[in-house]
Amino acid sequence: MLKVPSKFLNLTILANLIRDTGKEQNIDGALILTSFGFIIGKIDIPDNLNDKFTILNFIASQKTSVINNSNVEGNDPIELMGDGSMLIVTDAVIKYANNSTISINQITLHCDQIIGFAPVNIQDYLDQCTF
Repeated sequence: MLKVPSKFLNLTILANLIRDTGKEQNIDGALILTSFGFIIGKIDIPDNLNDKFTILNFIASQKTSVINNSNVEGNDPIELMGDGSMLIVTDAVIKYANNSTISINQITLHCDQIIGFAPVNIQDYLDQCTF
């Protein structure tokens, strides 16, 4: 049986909802609530980590390398703890609880750090914010 973290599955479904019905619903991104504030942007969950370069792609390849190297004779094997599921938010605007705001091309989030989310029209939402 394949184990899939429910938060990762929920966020994948959200990304698919935005992709499949976004144009007709005027939705092009997501508002993601975390303990430090919120992030608004486009959710990018690559179908294949080799599709393009992302921080997530790099981390995944490095994890594989470390695990494979740990299985070499004489080394203690590594077993990952926790689910480690992550997603990428592109064209992200990060609004901290102290009202600081930054924009970034790409941020990788651990899914277990996400408290809530909502599909939104990015520009409509940003127009409501007072930064």
